[in-house]
Amino acid sequence: MRKGDPLPNQNQPFFSTRLTKPEIPIPKIVPFPRTSSVHRLLQDSILDGKICVSSESDLSHPELMSLAQGHKVNHIPLATPSVYADIAFTLMIYVIERYLPQKTGSRLEIVDLTIENALVTEEMRKPQLLVAN
Repeated sequence: MRKGDPLPNQNQPFFSTRLTKPEIPIPKIVPFPRTSSVHRLLQDSILDGKICVSSESDLSHPELMSLAQGHKVNHIPLATPSVYADIAFTLMIYVIERYLPQKTGSRLEIVDLTIENALVTEEMRKPQLLVAN
């Protein structure tokens, strides 16, 4: 924000990812960011003017396992909301870079993070997959 710019409305996000048909951008070719919390892209499309991205994460991967087991309740490791938030931020950054490059550097905010069930991680050698949309 620069001197003389109007103050942003605090009740409105800086931008919306809902797109009307004339606004649908031409996707930019951007490599999918494999991070410690997001391992694979499952879906990347625009449906009915909405950008849809799905990813998969393997909780048995050592980097993610250490994050997901960082919080214990009654000696049971539970994934904290920060794991979900990191996945959401990673996906949103990807969406911005691919579809809305003019918004790069915009403020990101998670508004409604609802966790319906506790995510209990198990120390196993087989994959324990988490899909995020």
